[in-house]
Amino acid sequence: MKRLKKIIGIILAVSFVITGIPQLGSVGVKAVSTTKEIYPGFIKADGTNLKNEKGDTVYLRGVNAGGYMLQEIWLCATYGGNIRCQKNILDTLNSRFGSEKAKNLISAYEDNYWTTGDFENCAKLGINCIRLPIWYRNLVDENGNWYDNAFDKIDWFVETAGRYGIYVIIDMHGAYGSQNGSHNSGIYGGSTNQQKKDNSKLFFGTDASTNQAKYLDMWLKIAQHYKDNPVVAGYDLLNEPMADYMNATDVNVSKEERLSTLWNVYDKAYKKIRTVDRNHVIIMEAVWDADTLPKPSDKQWTNVMYEYHQYLYSDYSDKDKQVAAMQSKINNIKGAGYNVPSYIGEFNMMSNSDSWSAGVKLLNNNNLSWTVWNYKCTKQYGNWGLFNTPGNGDGNDADTKKYWADVETDSYEDILSKWSNQGSVERNTNVTDKIKSYFPGTVDNLAESKIKSVSLVNADGMLNQIDVNWYPKADMAKDTKYNIYIDDSTTSVATISQSDIKSESKVIKATDYTNQSGVVKDSDSSGKPVNIGGTHNGDWVEYKDISVSKPITSVTFNYSCDKNANGTIYVYDKSMDSVPIGSIKITPPTANAGWGDYVTKTIDLYEPLKEGKHTIYLKFVNDISGNVVNLKDFTLISSYGNVKLENVAAGKHKVTVQATLNEQVSKGTTSHEVEVVSENTMLKSDRITVEGFQIKTNGNRYYNTKGEVLFDEEGSEKKVAFRTVCKAPDIGQTITVSGKNYTVKNTGVIYTIDPNSSGKSADDVLDNTYSILNTQAISGNEYTYRGARQYNNMDYTFGYVTTDNGILSKEDGTMKYVRTMSNNSYYGSDGTLNVMTNSFHIRGFVVAEDGTLIYGTDTVTMSIPEVANYLYKNVLSSNYNGHAYLYDTILHRISSENPYYCDENHKVDYGWNDNLYNPGKK
Repeated sequence: MKRLKKIIGIILAVSFVITGIPQLGSVGVKAVSTTKEIYPGFIKADGTNLKNEKGDTVYLRGVNAGGYMLQEIWLCATYGGNIRCQKNILDTLNSRFGSEKAKNLISAYEDNYWTTGDFENCAKLGINCIRLPIWYRNLVDENGNWYDNAFDKIDWFVETAGRYGIYVIIDMHGAYGSQNGSHNSGIYGGSTNQQKKDNSKLFFGTDASTNQAKYLDMWLKIAQHYKDNPVVAGYDLLNEPMADYMNATDVNVSKEERLSTLWNVYDKAYKKIRTVDRNHVIIMEAVWDADTLPKPSDKQWTNVMYEYHQYLYSDYSDKDKQVAAMQSKINNIKGAGYNVPSYIGEFNMMSNSDSWSAGVKLLNNNNLSWTVWNYKCTKQYGNWGLFNTPGNGDGNDADTKKYWADVETDSYEDILSKWSNQGSVERNTNVTDKIKSYFPGTVDNLAESKIKSVSLVNADGMLNQIDVNWYPKADMAKDTKYNIYIDDSTTSVATISQSDIKSESKVIKATDYTNQSGVVKDSDSSGKPVNIGGTHNGDWVEYKDISVSKPITSVTFNYSCDKNANGTIYVYDKSMDSVPIGSIKITPPTANAGWGDYVTKTIDLYEPLKEGKHTIYLKFVNDISGNVVNLKDFTLISSYGNVKLENVAAGKHKVTVQATLNEQVSKGTTSHEVEVVSENTMLKSDRITVEGFQIKTNGNRYYNTKGEVLFDEEGSEKKVAFRTVCKAPDIGQTITVSGKNYTVKNTGVIYTIDPNSSGKSADDVLDNTYSILNTQAISGNEYTYRGARQYNNMDYTFGYVTTDNGILSKEDGTMKYVRTMSNNSYYGSDGTLNVMTNSFHIRGFVVAEDGTLIYGTDTVTMSIPEVANYLYKNVLSSNYNGHAYLYDTILHRISSENPYYCDENHKVDYGWNDNLYNPGKK
């Protein structure tokens, strides 16, 4: 290191405080061991049944999410004189408003048509499966180019459904070219059977082979994306292919040719998916009876399910006819003897509410899976939805004017407003009250692997090291081990035992809420609140400013409930409009439980609460009258482990942590990409230099009884701010290092605070390898970068980016700038934060436009007393107070052992000439 270069005068100003150390986030990815994780909830076909990994038979019973990602005009609050299908909607919006505004409108519709509230409604009913109809245009643009965020909507739907304990069937409702020429495929092909057949361009016409290739590629990408996801129950290859004309005699292709074409596409799709995904059930639809599907063994299809739709339109209100038609469908399915699971993917028991209970009872008695069409519809269509949206569509009533969008005549703003209100629904009790007892209930921990995965991995790239922190869930088995992997390696670089995992907890009293709706506080005989009660459906409590120092992975609830009580508590962070981060099903602890019988139950959060302050909401939900729970308290739990990986090659890396127990593994959890640096790979330039140093204070002097300057306004010990002046290429200038040009985006100063406080350079602990930064920029602090190397597991190095106020001058493409080490603190062995006499190792740096860090060639070492000593003895201060401050606050207060200590006998009179200290010019 180089010692002192220059000192530039004294400046009086306010100092700042350096605060905590943030961590990187994490994302879930594949496990990196060769052992495959097991998901208890993953379902597969087993004869005529669906079974999960535990061997339990699973019946999928729920609802369709029709109208969400593919609008069917009769179902949705959208209309227009020439609007018959989703393609008409898109074409009209593009023509009227342009593609970007059209996308905004569609996003507004989809974001509001289905929200977390709809999942909550489904969960309350006991639904365990939602069939999600999609259109190929959800994933690609009009030219077939895949969107960068193609899977975002489906990902959100699947992720959120899993949190509510609900499976998802991905249904290709509208394929390339259309599979049926009908509006429900996204295009309107005409009114006659021949027109619909001619516009079924997935199967027929000159574009059929091209459309099929695109269709197969789309299923390949979908399967690649979801192949390990247990929430996805299966892939529904095509919705109602050739629906209206499969059995028609007025089309120019025979039924045998139609079936051969359909089965050929099914077979190609099956084989394409199986190249990447052998786990998921593949679903083929009949149109409409079993004889329109082949015998699975003839095609060598395994792990498949056959789907049927059932609608009797001839008599909406006749219960007996509706039930008889359903029985006929069941008989047809059984008579085929295909020995695969059977699924009624769409059905509706029409207008007679009594038909509904009889119909679904019949399905359950015959061990069939089923999903009702539909979750919701406009009010005028009543029983076509378990929930109804406002308005009757006649254009005159207030609800229609508020919620229904005419895409041909309404303004952009009006359509945006109306589609932003698509979340308004009213429960259709005519149907839900008849069938809710036939739903099986949601699935606990649906998305979790058998060995619970780590919630979060934080990694910091350092100097030839990666510092790894991970946060397991609570209650892991004592023999659990954690394997650490770098990048795509299948060999772990470290293994840590559960015994090395630490835990912290924080108890929140339920009665300490900051806001609430509907709940009451119950008190003991002395009037002291002991719990909250009166928790009816929809009631909630809020807890503001809950500070956590480490990520929270699990929560323990201390609650009581009556023997007949049930329901769910959903946990939210920041807002109840967001996706819940956790949930607990409330079950009585005993058969005769009462409200005074408390029990504790721990849940794992779906995503961790990160460090910092949070507003936590608890929402109480049930579908019966009465209270959900009495809650005494809940405990936030943080489990965590740490390891430093040594001798890591310079470059960008990811770290994965995988839990393992008894040769079984969890899903791997991976950090964001971090960069490891080394002295050999760091970039340096002699155009980045340290020019000199300054001292500043706030200029207000406070005295103790001895007349010493010791205290600021808050009564805290005064800290002196230390400033460094540097020079570097100006922002926007080009700097060339190792033959490569970089454009400067920011300039800055690195401060490394040495534990040495003796004032003697021989006692310095840290060298210039500590004055290297972690390349991951952070926010929310005075500093932008942390050091790439720690000392005693603590950070001593911080990189400060220059602010506008810190720019001193610009000339000939060069910037001179200053940055303050603003709190003069370090983590001392005694826990104190006092570096009045410590050494600072200082280096300039710049940040290039691409994020590359380029360092000054030299690291300069200096201390506050050394600067103060020179200024006091050699520089004419701007006023006497500044001169006296150096003596009173610094030089006379430091240890007499310090080489820069000054006593009464060595005081210097005020009045020296202004100059700079340059040791090279003594």
